[in-house]
Amino acid sequence: MDEDTLLRIVAASPTKEGDLIVEDAEGNRRLFIGSAAALSRGRLNADFLEALFRRQVWEQINDGRWYRLSDLRRRFAEPQRSGRGSRPLVAAFAGRHDRP
Repeated sequence: MDEDTLLRIVAASPTKEGDLIVEDAEGNRRLFIGSAAALSRGRLNADFLEALFRRQVWEQINDGRWYRLSDLRRRFAEPQRSGRGSRPLVAAFAGRHDRP
């Protein structure tokens, strides 16, 4: 994927700031790891997504906006520099957008 690929955020980890589940225009979901500023190569299948939501208690996000991959890297990478923890990230989305 190139840096201009458009993705929307569908979930955020409440325990690991910057870790997101994103979806491309074709509906393919991938994992974005904030600490590495990396997007998973492969798509996440439905069974794996269900396990993630069940075991790691991901917060589903109904943001609706599209972000370039480069924007996600700039915005969510290197979470350790903020020292805030991940709750503010989840709360920021929850405060502005309705969650399912």
